[in-house]
Amino acid sequence: MFPVFEAKLSTDKWFLVELVDVTDGYSPETGKVFGDVTANYAYEADTSLTSYTVTTDEWREAGGGAYWVKIGESEFITPGKYTVTIDVSGCRVFRFAIEARTYTIEDMFSGTNTVTLKMQQIDINNAYGTALRARSTGSNGHGFEMLGNGSGMDIKAGEIGDPSDLGDGASLADNFITISSKSDDVAADVIVIDSMLNTVYGYVGVPTDLGDGATLADNFVTVSGKVDNAIADIGDVDVVLNSAYGRIGTPIDLGDGATLADNFTSIAGKTPGAASFDRTTDAMEALADAEADNLSVTALKDLLFKRNVTSRHANEKPQTIEAGDGATLITITTTEDVNGNIETENYA
Repeated sequence: MFPVFEAKLSTDKWFLVELVDVTDGYSPETGKVFGDVTANYAYEADTSLTSYTVTTDEWREAGGGAYWVKIGESEFITPGKYTVTIDVSGCRVFRFAIEARTYTIEDMFSGTNTVTLKMQQIDINNAYGTALRARSTGSNGHGFEMLGNGSGMDIKAGEIGDPSDLGDGASLADNFITISSKSDDVAADVIVIDSMLNTVYGYVGVPTDLGDGATLADNFVTVSGKVDNAIADIGDVDVVLNSAYGRIGTPIDLGDGATLADNFTSIAGKTPGAASFDRTTDAMEALADAEADNLSVTALKDLLFKRNVTSRHANEKPQTIEAGDGATLITITTTEDVNGNIETENYA
C-alpha cells in the first residue's frame, strides 16, 4: 500500500523515502546519493509520468535506509492527487501518493488564511466552557457573520430569542438599531453629565484640593474635625487670656488706650509738669506731685528725716540740726570744707 502525504499547492516539501534491497525486499540500502535517483510524478488520471530531476539540494540521507526527497513547488500546481516514483539502482521502487490542497490542515489553524468549509451541518456539543468562539484581530474585522438562505433567517430565532424579546421592531436587526440609537443617546447624556461635573468641580474643586480622601465628603469630615480642634484650641487660649487678665488687668484698667501697650506708653510719657510720674526724670511720682504743690526739696528732706534745722550754711546745707525729741533729742553741728561739702559732724 502506498503511503499518502499531504502537500500544499506550489510549495516544496520534504517527503520520506525508504529504500530496501531489490532482492530480499527488506534489507536497508544506505549510501545512495542524488545522482543514483530517478524520480517521476503524475497528476491524477494522467496516462504517463513526468520526469523530476533530483539535485543535491533535494536529497538527504537520514540513515538506516531512510531518505528525504523535496518536491512540489513546480510539480503540484493543481489541487488533487499525485503519485511520485523513486527508482534507485539495486533498490526496490518506492512509490507514495500526495493529496495537494490550497490550504493544509496546518493552514486552517494558523490564523493567516481564509478557509472554506463545505459541510451539511456542524453540531457542536461541548460541556466544557464556550462551545463556539469567533474573534477578529484585523482592521475593522467582524467577529461573526451568518447569512440565511431563502426564507431562512440569518440566525434562527428560536436559538437566540424572538425579535419581540428585544423590542417592537419586526426583526432583530430593527431592534438592534433601536438599541444602538438609545446607546448613542446614553453616551450623549454621559457627555453632558461629565460637563456638568466639570462645572461643579470648577466651583467646589476636586477631592484632592481638600485632602487625601477619596471623596469630597471624606475630606469635609477631615476638615470639620480640624475645625473642631481649632475651636477647642481657641477655647484653651481664651482660658489662658482670662487668667492673664486676672493677673495684670485689661487695657481699660490702665487708661483709654486700645491695648495694654498703648496705656503703658501713655503712662511712661507723663511729665512732671503734668504732676505725673516720668520714668526719665522722677524717682517717685509722689515727689513730683509734692513739688508741684510748692513743697521745697529742703523742707521735704527735713520732713522725711524728722529733723529741725535751726541754722544753715551759706549754701543752705544744715549747720545746726535738732533730731529726735524728748529724751532722745540731740544737737548736731556741722562744718564745711573749702569746697562747701560737709566736713565734720559734732553731736551734743
